[in-house]
Amino acid sequence: MIYLGLVLIIVGVALFVAAPLFESARRAREDRLELERSRLEHERALAVQGLRELEFDREMRKLSDQDWAELKQNLEARALRAMAALEKLDKDAAARGAAGRKRVTRIGEAAGSGGQAVRFCPTCGKPLSGKVNFCAQCGAAVALREISGTR
Repeated sequence: MIYLGLVLIIVGVALFVAAPLFESARRAREDRLELERSRLEHERALAVQGLRELEFDREMRKLSDQDWAELKQNLEARALRAMAALEKLDKDAAARGAAGRKRVTRIGEAAGSGGQAVRFCPTCGKPLSGKVNFCAQCGAAVALREISGTR
């Protein structure tokens, strides 16, 4: 009887000590999902921005109709892939009971966990560290511009 009590105490202490390990694994999984969501939001925003610029170039007669149609098809496919992946993430999160998707508030910036912002280069798509004005990878300016709406 005493041995059973000791075994139960040891198991209880082991579970108490191991609990933070399980919590950190859960947080790491949530962080990976949030980073993937931020990447997909950025990919969608880049494609939509590219479509706007493509339409502007067509209006300025910088592109032939054939080039415009080909480039538009590629950018639309890119945006649709990103949106489909975002919807899949949202459905998976809803199935797990997690909070819904965070909205992109600026081009190149997505809302991250803990109130921090994850920023990406508008040219090459690499994550940016800190409050930099230029991308360390490609040298492009990374000034933020407000977008009129989401989706």
